[in-house]
Amino acid sequence: MVDAARLDYIDDVGIALLFDLTRRERTLGAEVRVGSLTVLENVRFPLDQFTELGLVERNLTARLLLRQVEIGRAESLMPA
Repeated sequence: MVDAARLDYIDDVGIALLFDLTRRERTLGAEVRVGSLTVLENVRFPLDQFTELGLVERNLTARLLLRQVEIGRAESLMPA
């Protein structure tokens, strides 16, 4: 289980790790639950919680991070 309740910062490597966790095969009964958020919304979530940036700036930052890990085209997808 990954508990991000007290997360203060996430960099591009952390985002890639979370994204990878949602894509990996798991043993029977194990699951990764991200909720009903798009990839962009999941990446933006820490910015929503821990910054004073406006929505436009948070979306721009999240898109830049997604591009850094070469998954920018996945921003509107729902994690599987």
